[in-house]
Amino acid sequence: MSVNSSATTFSRTDAYGDFSIGTQPYNGFSIPGAQPGLVLAQAASVSAPAQEEVTFNFGIPVQSVSFTIYDLTRTTGTAVSSYVDAVSFDKAAVVTATDDTTAGSNLVKGTSLATPSTGASSQSISGLGQYVWRGANFPTATGNRNVLVQLTMGGATSFTMRYSGLAEYLNPPNAQGHQQWVVVGDLTICQ
Repeated sequence: MSVNSSATTFSRTDAYGDFSIGTQPYNGFSIPGAQPGLVLAQAASVSAPAQEEVTFNFGIPVQSVSFTIYDLTRTTGTAVSSYVDAVSFDKAAVVTATDDTTAGSNLVKGTSLATPSTGASSQSISGLGQYVWRGANFPTATGNRNVLVQLTMGGATSFTMRYSGLAEYLNPPNAQGHQQWVVVGDLTICQ
């Protein structure tokens, strides 16, 4: 597994580590219901999203991979607190919301937050330029935080996941940047 923080043209403002293992990001925030896994943490600036790619290498042909992304969340509150977690993959993927899947909490997809598709409990995406994120703010309870990802590998030996903090696209935009994180866990591989 490798994390490539220079794979895009976006500037990075993350003064902390790109990743760790466990259930908590660098600031010690407790992610409700998260199982131990790969913690991706970053900080978006006011002018550019934070973005990082993680490549999972298996060394043998794999037919499919599934895993949970914990704390894939969004809030469109004040300019100080607004943020969006978004993910994309280099293989065909189905991303399914768990817990709360009401209309407002469903997933949306698109290449920018200005033009998302209609929300649905599951979204199919393909290509690192197509993202999926929560369609509405998450509640303070433990629901509406997690997604299940199913990747079609078709005999490939690796896949790449792109995690983006898209704070500056919100209206109003984030005035201060924002620390964001997700946890990737419960990885299941089918040969």
